[in-house]
Parts: sequence; C-alpha cells; structure tokens
Amino acid sequence: MGKKEFDRALDAIKILENKQPGRPDGANLRGQIELQRGNRDKARQAFEAAFKIDPQSVAAAKSLADLDLLSGQAALAIERFDRMVAESPKNLSARMGAIGLRMQTGIKKTEAMALLQEAHKVLPGELAPRLELIRLYLDAKENPKALALAQDTLAQLPGRPESLEAMGRVLMESGDLNQAEAMFSKWAVAQPKSVQPALWTARMQVARKNPQAAIVSLKKALQTNPGNLDVQSALVAVLTGAGQADEARKIAVSVQSARPKEAAGFALAGDIAAFQKDWAVALRQYRQGVELEPRRSDVAIKLFKAMLAANDPAAAQKYVAERMKAYPNDAIFAFYQGDVALGKSDFEQAEKWYGDVLKLQPENVAALNNLAWLYIRSKKQARALEYAERANQLQPNSPGVMDTLAEVHASAGDFKKAVELQRQVVELDGRLPEYRLHLAKYLGAAGQKDAARAELKRLAETAPDFVKREEVQQLERSL
Repeated sequence: MGKKEFDRALDAIKILENKQPGRPDGANLRGQIELQRGNRDKARQAFEAAFKIDPQSVAAAKSLADLDLLSGQAALAIERFDRMVAESPKNLSARMGAIGLRMQTGIKKTEAMALLQEAHKVLPGELAPRLELIRLYLDAKENPKALALAQDTLAQLPGRPESLEAMGRVLMESGDLNQAEAMFSKWAVAQPKSVQPALWTARMQVARKNPQAAIVSLKKALQTNPGNLDVQSALVAVLTGAGQADEARKIAVSVQSARPKEAAGFALAGDIAAFQKDWAVALRQYRQGVELEPRRSDVAIKLFKAMLAANDPAAAQKYVAERMKAYPNDAIFAFYQGDVALGKSDFEQAEKWYGDVLKLQPENVAALNNLAWLYIRSKKQARALEYAERANQLQPNSPGVMDTLAEVHASAGDFKKAVELQRQVVELDGRLPEYRLHLAKYLGAAGQKDAARAELKRLAETAPDFVKREEVQQLERSL
C-alpha cells in the first residue's frame, strides 16, 4: 500500500481474509486501498463488510463516518456510533467517536460537556473523556471546573503522564505559573524520554519573560534526547530572541552536519539571519535548504518571504513562476500566494490562487471559505453561497466557516439566517471581537436594535481595546 502496489496488496489481503475470516482487518484494508484509488463507493462497501463482520469495529465505523461527512450525512455516522454504544456501553472509542461527531456538527459546548460527563461517569478509569472535558472547560474559561477535574484526574490516575500534563496546562491557563512549572517537572520525571515536558516548560518560561530559564530547560532536554529536531528548533528560536545568535548558529550548523541531505539545518540558519534582517545570508541558507529538499513548501515560502523582505519583488515573482512550473501540485505554496494577494487587497489574484488550490484539493476548507468571502465582494452571490455551504458541510461547527456563511446570507439580505448562524458563532467562540461585532451588525439590520446594543455593550466589556472601535461607534450611532 505504501508503494501504491495495490494489486499485490489485494493479493496479500485475500490471504489474510482466508486465514482470519472472522476478523474485519482485511475488509478495512481493502477499503483503505479503494480510498487511495479514489473509489469511494467501493471503499464504503468494504468498510460496511468489515462492520458487518464486527459491529464493534471502531476502525470501520470511523472510516464510514469520514465518508458520511463527505456526503453530508453526519446523522448516519452518529447513529452508527450510538448503536455501538447501546450494544457495548463501555466501548470508549465508540463513545468518543459519537461525541466527537456531534461536536463537529454543531452541538453546544454545554451539550458536549454533558455527554463527556456521562462518559466519565460510565468509564471513570479512562483518561480520554476527562482530558477532553478539561479542554472544553478551559475553552469556555471555566477554569475552576477544569482545575477540579484535573486534580481529581491526578488523584485517581496518578501514574499517568497525561494527568500531570493536563494539570500543568490547567495551572498555566489559570495563571499559577510556579505550580505549573513544578507540575511540568513531575511530568518530565514520569516521561524522561519525552521532550514534550521540556518544550511546554520552555514555552511557559518564555511567556514569563525568562528566556535564560527556557534555554536551560531545552539544553537539559537535549542531553537526554541528543539530535531531537523539535528541541533544537525551539532552542535556536529562544537563543536568537535572547540575543545569543552565535550560539544559535552553532546549533544550526550541527544540524546541517548531522542531517546533510535535509533542509532543516539550513532553514534554521536562515531563520536566525532573517531575525537579524541579514537578508543576503537568509536567502543563501534558504536556497540551500530548497535545493536539498525542493518539495519542502515551508522552506520555499521562507525563501519567497526573504526575497520580499530584501526588497526584491521582481526576484520573488520570478521565483513563484519558476516554482509553480516545476511543482504545479504544491497546494501549500499556492495557498500562501493567495494569502499574500489577499493581504495586498489584490482580490482578483487571490481568487485565482485559491481557485488553483481547489483544483488540486477540491475539499480544502480554507480555500473554499476564502473564495466564498471573495465572491461576496465581487457580487457573485450564488458562488459565494455554494462555496460557503460546501466549506460548512466539510467542516461543521467551525466558527470561521460559519462566520463567512452568515456574511453570505447577510449580503443577500437574509438577516434572519445571518443572525441565527452568527449567534452560534459567538457561542462557539465569543473571544474574537469581530464575531460579536458581526452579530450586532446583523441584529441591527434585522431591526433588532435593542439586541444589537446589548451585543455592543458586551463587546465593550470583553474587548475594551478592540482595534475596530471606530466601526463600533459608527454602528452605535446608526442604532
């Protein structure tokens, strides 16, 4: 399968199925092959066969759910997981699958919390419901609830590194940085071979404006994990920001020596030079990285950005043309070009670039969402609605996608739908002030002026330094 030798893989699957006729593994693998071939109908048949063999096969259920979501039939996927839970209440993966799908399709956070609380009650010894519930509490700024559950998790499951990690993150979010650091230290003891505790500790130390402590933490992590690229990258970033570029460069050079056929070390060296605005060196390093790994979109983007920063837009545009000719399927690079055009308000070019992305990736939600927004501005209402609805179908319960869809309805004068959607957006993520401003606008346009004023009042309370204050004041005067 990895080599795309599908006929040989299917032969191997036949042998597997003959040896294990009562197991779903062969049918699941067959479905994965058909997916890679682009045959969704045959893939569904294979996964359904696997599910028939084992009605508790989470792998088959998840694969079928993915296909259901793509065809806009999320309810079928949820119903399937619900049946699994009804037949086996302690099937953790089925429970979490059902909850996850409901969260994707737009249930309220309070409903998701209730489902997770039920899962936690039925399966008190399992971490997954606890950790997801803690995450939701933190997202909803219900830090006391998150702390209480994290403390209980630590008490009930003390030997699990995940319990220490969750407790550390809750303490950090709650502003108790000293205790958070102590918890991350315990996490490091529990998982001595993992670099994650050191990375989180360093992140927190940088946030506390103590880069030297972060450097010590990362160096310790390198002693037990020599050559770990994540730690090396983090250490280079902290050292560079702390004015210790010479030491950072030594690490970048060591990465180049240890990984001579990879772009990583040259990208790090380029980042150091870019931070110091030494564009000649940055360009040279990024070019070497791209030459070693030409398909690394991230390094190609850094090279392009360095050309612009070096005040050479002609070279940058030439490079874009050459790269897209050499690698026409680089959707990441094309998407970035769309973002650049959008940032310059060159809507026509942005539309072209995002359109190119969709030719390569028809289900790219970000490209669909951005194109919908652009079509609103070019008065292509039907296409804006089509793309926004496709994005919302592929990624339900996404505040950014729903915000665009609400704007599409508002631009068409359907303020009832716009208000309904935007209320859901604010409920999902009320921290972004633009979302509440949009809701106030749609309420005002729908004639609900008192409700609009109430939203503007909440906006003033939650985001007193909102940069669009002038726009807010203008809306207040119109109500």
